[in-house]
Amino acid sequence: MSAFGSAWAADAPPSGGGASNASSGGSGNGGAAAGGGGGDGSGSGRTSSQRNSSARDAGDSDSNDGAMDDSDDEYAYPDSDDDGDYGGASASVPAPSATASALSATSNLQAMFAPPVHLLHSAGGFIGAKNVAKDARRWLLVNIQSDSDFACHALNRDVWRDELVENLVREGFILWQAENNSAEGQTYVQRYRVSGYPHLGIVDPRTGTLLWRKEGWTQVEPLTAEQFVEIASDFCSGHSFDRMPVPARHSYSSGGGGGGAAAYGGAASAMAAGTSHKRPLQ
Repeated sequence: MSAFGSAWAADAPPSGGGASNASSGGSGNGGAAAGGGGGDGSGSGRTSSQRNSSARDAGDSDSNDGAMDDSDDEYAYPDSDDDGDYGGASASVPAPSATASALSATSNLQAMFAPPVHLLHSAGGFIGAKNVAKDARRWLLVNIQSDSDFACHALNRDVWRDELVENLVREGFILWQAENNSAEGQTYVQRYRVSGYPHLGIVDPRTGTLLWRKEGWTQVEPLTAEQFVEIASDFCSGHSFDRMPVPARHSYSSGGGGGGAAAYGGAASAMAAGTSHKRPLQ
């Protein structure tokens, strides 16, 4: 019997045992069917309820997403930030101030007149430079400067940075430079009787004898790079480490002249009286 037949039988009045049984059986089946139908109806109701609930949840989710999107928008950076334009401000670099320009000009000026550190020997002072020159079989070239004399600064700029002078110094000399008011500078000034600045001297590192000197020139008649190259070249041609050291009485003084040679560090000097002996360059 179909479910619909069972349902109609269940509604008929009982008429006998068989009928009762049939009715009872039908009633049971109908009840089951009815129960099944009820179950379908209730299930259909729950599904609708669930759909409504899901719809509400979806609405809440959309609402939350909207809230989160709004929240993200509050913290989002403007697109212009990627281009380096923050807050709409101009990305151009401000022009340097007058103070910065003045500092830059001062720095360039100082660099132009700075000591030639790329050529100087500084370790150990005068004695250290003399020992290095002796071991290397090079002449010791001494430059004593006074910070108040512009000719000293011009020497740094115009002579020591000349390419030909640099090559000549590297080949045949060890260059030592000191300020006249430094401890090492004062000792040299006293020992070698320096009387003017700038002072240039060529010392035999084997004996400490001052073989050549020039000092006290001005910018009116400056010592040029070409003049120094000529002087230094002539000196190297006339002196050799293969010869015996030149005695102090044969020391050479030229160009701005002044006292003769003296041994550094307290050694006896044949020129103690300040007599100047000159001999031409060979």
